Amino acid sequence: MHPESSVAADEAAMPACVDCHGSHTIQTAEEIGQPESTMPTNCVTCHRDESETWAATLIAARPGWGEGAQGYIGSDRCAGCHEDKAHSWRDTLHGSTVQDTTANPEAILGNFLVGEDVRSFGLEEVAYVVGQRWRQLYLTVDAESGDISVLPAQWNMDTEEWVPYAPHEGEDGEWRQTCATCHVTGMDFATWTFEEFGVGCESCHGPGEAHAADPLAVDMFAEVDEQLCGACHSRGHSSDGHPFPTQYRPGDTLADHYTFAEGEEYFWPDGSARLNNMQYVDWVFSNNAMRASGQVTCMTCHAMHETGAAPAQLTAPLNDLCVNCHGDKAALNLHMPYHRVASQKFEFTCANCHMPAMSTNATAFDIHNHTFHQPNPEASLAFGDEEMPNSCTLCHTDQNAAWAADTIAYAKAVTTPAPASLFGPGPTPTSPPPPTPIPSAGQPAPEIEAPSNPWVRYTFFGVLTLAALGIIYAFIYIIRTREPNHA
Repeated sequence: MHPESSVAADEAAMPACVDCHGSHTIQTAEEIGQPESTMPTNCVTCHRDESETWAATLIAARPGWGEGAQGYIGSDRCAGCHEDKAHSWRDTLHGSTVQDTTANPEAILGNFLVGEDVRSFGLEEVAYVVGQRWRQLYLTVDAESGDISVLPAQWNMDTEEWVPYAPHEGEDGEWRQTCATCHVTGMDFATWTFEEFGVGCESCHGPGEAHAADPLAVDMFAEVDEQLCGACHSRGHSSDGHPFPTQYRPGDTLADHYTFAEGEEYFWPDGSARLNNMQYVDWVFSNNAMRASGQVTCMTCHAMHETGAAPAQLTAPLNDLCVNCHGDKAALNLHMPYHRVASQKFEFTCANCHMPAMSTNATAFDIHNHTFHQPNPEASLAFGDEEMPNSCTLCHTDQNAAWAADTIAYAKAVTTPAPASLFGPGPTPTSPPPPTPIPSAGQPAPEIEAPSNPWVRYTFFGVLTLAALGIIYAFIYIIRTREPNHA
């Protein structure tokens, strides 16, 4: 069904069946997404500002592995009515988390010309890739058993190098049974088949078969619920022992189906996450006040259906997001005056202090903390520098927690509100240059000068003028009294 078919408009302007499907080459739903489909040509007869490539990408089939769980129909069917969201979603980290290298060879980011000392496999063994931002894993399929396995090396994007793949506990078996549930849609846990590769529409909205059959009578789950994110952005085990929730469905209570991990392998001493994919655990266990407010959820900051305005699919540049709620902290020279120069010289964001990178995915400390508790040096002093990171020494790597604690104490002691200038606001010969906008961080925080009192300036200049006149008068008087008297 065309996405505009439910719009109350002039029926003559609405697309007819043959506009999309053709009159003599009608294709089934299964045929529409195939490479030989004529549908892209039909699409651009109406979508004249688009290309056939755009249409082919939009309707391309997203095959899974077998039939998948009952009730799942795949994102292709959703795209028929929700074209706008489906097309932008395909480019997101979720939509492209797993890619078929035969259909899309450009999805391979690793350099297969190097790394033979670490990488024991060749390009010909790779059937699918997983990931495209921090690291990329490579999947191979056993020709006899059909088992899918992770090959023993990964490509780290940040350092552009091959390193051995080191799975965490519970991740070292057949891929579908250890990891795939958070990378595919519609997994059948009895047969280990699934509807489609990637985190599709039904991963968050639930099985769509009933809704597609009668969209007016059956609604999909469409609420803002951070538990949807938590099903995969956490670590633990289900009641049947799998390292992912096997029984959870959108709308359920996640904790009823999943036990979260515990222990020092997963957490720092202050309770924040050590490992990747634990943002929800940070959020739940360390930020109850913010969650209880109902004003901030994962979707407040992260876009779900498009790539967003900044990395990590942020809905706006990072600093802009923060000051939307924390406007009183927007002026960095008042909020943290001892970091004014650093904020102008470097790509300095609110997250550097309040959400420091403390979890590890591809390389050490490449995932941001999501407790929203500023990890401070006092905790490092209590547990040890090596055992508990803090915001300060993650940047000041040549210093330790004791230095950071002393520096903060000194800064608080000497930083007091500046008195108003007699001459009012304005640059001085030693003023730093104005900050340059940072695209990834948003506009630099505005600087607010201490208010000055104009009457102070008027009084000062008045007194100064009278004093000057008095000096001039005295000088003239002295000169005149010393002149010789010729009378």
